[in-house]
Amino acid sequence: MANPFEAARQWGGLLHPIVFAAPKPLLPASTISFLHYAGVPTRFEVTANQPIRFAFTASGQNLAGVWATRMPDWSLPAGWSRFWQIGDITYGQADAWLCIEELTGRVVAVDVDLDDPLYVVNGSVERLVRCMRVLYDWSRPGDGSLARVAALTAVLSQDPALPAGEAGQYWLPLVEEAVESGCGRLEVSCE
Repeated sequence: MANPFEAARQWGGLLHPIVFAAPKPLLPASTISFLHYAGVPTRFEVTANQPIRFAFTASGQNLAGVWATRMPDWSLPAGWSRFWQIGDITYGQADAWLCIEELTGRVVAVDVDLDDPLYVVNGSVERLVRCMRVLYDWSRPGDGSLARVAALTAVLSQDPALPAGEAGQYWLPLVEEAVESGCGRLEVSCE
């Protein structure tokens, strides 16, 4: 995995840090360093059969506080205060909170409208940003044509900066869904 400074250089100024107010979450040192020195894009969008937009916040907030504001009539599920919201994922007509899990640093989505409301997006913020970069770089030369989907699948699956199976949690199913939908392109944009 590239260090935070290298990741920031690769993104050419498109990343911004995420800060946490006190009390701060208990995150792995590598996650804290990455969020401070590199960060995440403000927005990352993948459009195929439907747009999927990642919108990141400038400051992380404990999910308990988010829950109290947005879900005042419902109790926070046991153990969910270990998640810290760093953004949102919006899918067409649905959305999820994008969170980092304390201690592990895993990036998960919390979608209360699903039967299984928690799902892993990536094993860390560093890997999340890496997968986004792979999609962004792949989409540029071929204008996102899904005729080259085998190349994208290979790059995501075999990237030496990603542990085996990492891209299969969220990103490869996203690509497979785009192919199955019959759309011809996967458009990727970020700011």
